[in-house]
Amino acid sequence: MKIIAICSNPYPSGSVVRTKYILRSLRNFGHEATLIPPIRRLPFFLNLLISLILNLIFLIPKKTDIVWVSKPNLNTFLPAIMKKYLGAKIILDMDDLSFLYYKNGLIKKITKLFELSFPKLFDLVVVNQRDIGIFLKKTLAIPPKKIFLLENGVDTQIFNPDRFKNIEEKKKKILLYIAHLDISSDLEPIISVFKNLVKELPDTVLLIVGGGSKLKYFKNLIKDLKLSNKVKFLGEVEPLSVPNIVQKADCCLAYLDPENPGNKYRTLMKVREALAMRKPVVCNDFGDLKRFAKFTFQAKGGNLKEFKTLIKKILRNDFERKKIDLGQKFVRNNFDWKLLVPGLNKKILEITKLTS
Repeated sequence: MKIIAICSNPYPSGSVVRTKYILRSLRNFGHEATLIPPIRRLPFFLNLLISLILNLIFLIPKKTDIVWVSKPNLNTFLPAIMKKYLGAKIILDMDDLSFLYYKNGLIKKITKLFELSFPKLFDLVVVNQRDIGIFLKKTLAIPPKKIFLLENGVDTQIFNPDRFKNIEEKKKKILLYIAHLDISSDLEPIISVFKNLVKELPDTVLLIVGGGSKLKYFKNLIKDLKLSNKVKFLGEVEPLSVPNIVQKADCCLAYLDPENPGNKYRTLMKVREALAMRKPVVCNDFGDLKRFAKFTFQAKGGNLKEFKTLIKKILRNDFERKKIDLGQKFVRNNFDWKLLVPGLNKKILEITKLTS
């Protein structure tokens, strides 16, 4: 079966990374699954216009059984709905509710319009979190049979600490934060904690991996705080290279701002990847992170003082290693893409009325 994917968001973004992993997994079932390359990041309306034109040019002439759409937006919905009328099935993948991240303004109104209008027109809506599915059922009255849960997964062959036998000695302790630095990134609290932490543990550095619209903002913030010699921005890194960076970390960090309504519908792939690499993770106990309470070191709500204390314990090796081992096992048994995608493949065969 031929599947062509298009992404609403520019590259780099978490939704593009998720799409690439899903397509690669679907190829293992014999599908010809390809992605029309998303454009690099541009201002919102310019991205919308240029990517719409490119998606129309590269998608419409091609013969395909399924159009996979990552996030509902005009630049992907219009080409997809045209292909639907030409006989293709269209599948929407929603990995968050983006409009909730914006406080107000035109972009929020446009994003909300797209996300609350377009999903019900698709043949299948894939979500990576149960709360998104519940929201779609209640708000848009989408039938449960048209919603499929496909959680964020991990390629445990790539994210495997046993691949790294010769680990070089480090003179400094390394904290690692990985995220796409856009409106959904909660990096400010991490920086606030690190600013105070480094006064007590001066041989600690913070590595920040990720590109995005707020990268320049965060670089300037670090400069203003006079932390440039303690914080290193690695920029956007290809997914296959991420394990090489994770294996160097002494502690991985994650944070979901409890005051941000969008975080209720967000999942963090990087927490799963860090656990797969047997790395200690310090985070807070909000949203999707609660599921990993037994395997991570969690601060209550937005308690940054407790967050800092937990980091200090990790860096001083004052923690239970068994917790990390159990976390790796939990991820391998529940979030390997090889375990998650077979259900999606079955659903795809159902909506195209084919049998395996």
